[in-house]
Amino acid sequence: MHLLVVTLCIAFFTVGCASSREACTPAAPRVAALLRLRDADWQAFHETELSSVWPYRLSREMSASASDSAGVPIPIAVFARLERSDGQACECCDLIEFTGKGNELPHLESITLHLVAPDRTSAIRLAQELVTAGIPPSQAPDPLDDRWLFSGERLPWETTYSWQLRDSLERPILLGIAEAQIDRVNGRLVVFIRHSRIDPGR
Repeated sequence: MHLLVVTLCIAFFTVGCASSREACTPAAPRVAALLRLRDADWQAFHETELSSVWPYRLSREMSASASDSAGVPIPIAVFARLERSDGQACECCDLIEFTGKGNELPHLESITLHLVAPDRTSAIRLAQELVTAGIPPSQAPDPLDDRWLFSGERLPWETTYSWQLRDSLERPILLGIAEAQIDRVNGRLVVFIRHSRIDPGR
């Protein structure tokens, strides 16, 4: 279901976005926002708090409701900043998804970013920075990990990093997934990052 939401929104990104060969707005403010959100309780973070954390103005692009296997309603809200598209895919965009269950307020579910990099070295450095910023320090991947090896010769390049926090009894209390992909779109390297979290107790 979440993949469908992201697919619909990325498809929407291709409409009405100006095309440009310039770089995206700086990644640093996004990194700072991810650093603020990495230690936050995403289950208690609602859309009313988004403007105080995210550095760029976001607009509501989708409000919908799905249902889980038991028929319980799942409200969905998607906020986006559509900075630029190449006409086929988003180059510079922020997508933030909130979901809930039943009558509860939708909470932060995932953060998806698309940014352009000038070369292979910059692309992998940007991917590492954005992935690491969204993961608690104790769970962050080693930048020398083999999964970060990227020659740039075969695209798309992608990697997924899963992490979890445990309580004193070694029971998982929070699961996280960070996805990174680098692809070439119209001669430009585009870095795709997606952070998502799951509460095992819900």
